[in-house]
Amino acid sequence: MEGTTLSEKRKSADQASGANKKPAVESTTTGRGKKGATAAAAAATSSKGGDFTTSQEFKEMLLSRSVESLAYVKKNGVVFFVDRTDKVSEVFKGLVRQNFLSAPVLMKTKHKWYGFVDINDIVEFYIENFGDQLGNEGKAVWDTIAEKEGFLEKTVDDVMKSPRRKANVFHPITVGYSLWYALETLAREHELHRLPIIDSDWNLKSVLSLTQVIEFLYDNLGNLGTIKDKPVGQITGVMKPVWSINHNDPAIAGFKLMQEKNVGGIAVVDDSGALVGLLSQRDLKAIRLEDALFRRLFQQARNFLQHLREEFKDDHPKRKKVLHEGDTLEHAITLLVENKIHRAFVVDKDNKPIGVVSMKEILLEILTR
Repeated sequence: MEGTTLSEKRKSADQASGANKKPAVESTTTGRGKKGATAAAAAATSSKGGDFTTSQEFKEMLLSRSVESLAYVKKNGVVFFVDRTDKVSEVFKGLVRQNFLSAPVLMKTKHKWYGFVDINDIVEFYIENFGDQLGNEGKAVWDTIAEKEGFLEKTVDDVMKSPRRKANVFHPITVGYSLWYALETLAREHELHRLPIIDSDWNLKSVLSLTQVIEFLYDNLGNLGTIKDKPVGQITGVMKPVWSINHNDPAIAGFKLMQEKNVGGIAVVDDSGALVGLLSQRDLKAIRLEDALFRRLFQQARNFLQHLREEFKDDHPKRKKVLHEGDTLEHAITLLVENKIHRAFVVDKDNKPIGVVSMKEILLEILTR
């Protein structure tokens, strides 16, 4: 990343605040990174014999704050809502143009919250119905889709997975609930990546995302207690088999594997099994309208990743961002936030992936210790 990093800003804020730091409960409303943990809180949560714990002060802050105090509804000044009856083709193009991965869906007649539609839902829908036809260089993608009767008329309601599927993880939270309740819901529900915040009449008020949560934790690293010093190799759920594809496989094989294994990201490895990159569902934004939409998915994974690094430099740094078993939870949070990534692989001495740290593992570890 160019320029000042977030950690440098946080360090500057700490230095500027000097000896007059306010208590941790207030620090979250005064800008990024004021640590403010009192000596008493630090002593109360000191580590004994490797017992890493979250400070009581931080837990009390989560219980006292309302969920809407952290949530948002806008991104870069743009609000993107869709109706259940909107055509899928137009919604997909809108998501790509705005660089969004999902959008809240409203009921057209009442304009109440109904669910979310993900770009992954749409891509999965078209791949299931058209498969390799979408990679045909000799024909435009929408011409292929138009040949199948009725497909250009398909609506959001035809493809969205929430809230109609049995495993409905896109349940809303009502204004006024505690931030603790919201964060625990995000941490424990495997497929849940954002929470709609509604009022008592089911009007959508705001949205809480995992990205916001991890930045919130970054802002409050100094308030977390000794849990921030815990090695990632000891975090529950981190050291586990890693799903991967070979870098010569088509990128679409990686997205199909994510769908099959119900995971948000997979490793891309070379012939020796060493990590060369990461594919995640958010990489679907590399699909461009001028590139006939889906065609890029049929490139080799390494070429697909190269396009990401060239076109999305801020989100895809040239050097791989990895962790080792001995790295701390604080280091993991910093790595995710400063590199704008949702997960990082834990690698061994041969650079082979042996685990993965995501926002959910970090959040659940903090809430349960």
